[in-house]
Amino acid sequence: MNPDAEIDHGAPLTPYRQLAEILRAQMRRGDWQPGRMLPSEAQLVQRYGIARTTVRRGLGLLADEGWV
Repeated sequence: MNPDAEIDHGAPLTPYRQLAEILRAQMRRGDWQPGRMLPSEAQLVQRYGIARTTVRRGLGLLADEGWV
C-alpha cells in the first residue's frame, strides 16, 4: 500500500487494516525508525478521519505482528 494513502471507506479492506498497511509501509520506508514514537492515537484519528477504536485496532494488529 502507498505510505501516503488515505483510508478508503469503500474499499474491501477494513479501515483498521488499511491503517496498519499504511503505517507498515511508512515504517518500511523509514519514516518511523526503531525506538521512535509513532503519532498519537489522537493524531492518527485526525490525520485519517477514523474513529479512535479503529486506530486502536490497527495499532493492535501491528503489535500482534511485532511491528510496534
